Amino acid sequence: MMKPAISAMCVFVLLLAMPLLAHHEFAFDATYDGNPITITGKVVRVDLVNPHVLIQIESVDSAGKVVRWVLEGSGVAHVRQNGFDKSTLKSGDTITACGFPGKADTVNKHLSAERITVPGGQKLSFMRFDEKFMTSVSSHCQ
Repeated sequence: MMKPAISAMCVFVLLLAMPLLAHHEFAFDATYDGNPITITGKVVRVDLVNPHVLIQIESVDSAGKVVRWVLEGSGVAHVRQNGFDKSTLKSGDTITACGFPGKADTVNKHLSAERITVPGGQKLSFMRFDEKFMTSVSSHCQ
């Protein structure tokens, strides 16, 4: 009689803990490379949604192949505070993004984007990182 109650309690506690584990720092090291890069490409799509604003761009790699990147930013409120809204970018605009590339080999490359440079040269903060990453990002993403 006690085994089902204990099992149910364990499952309940694990379910409560999942959101804490799912959100972010624990997964960052496993998902993204710790060395920031800069990429330039043409905007294909902008999704101004929570929990993360997403921008899809196409760039050309060193072999001349078109590569689609998904740039992940912070939430809508954060990027809006930094001057980013629906009118900031349109399809076909050329932007430059700096951040951490995803480690997974997928159809679309991923970049946890710290800063983006929009047409006209304005640089916008696009993500909030904790202090351990800020030194390398700040020195690379000027």
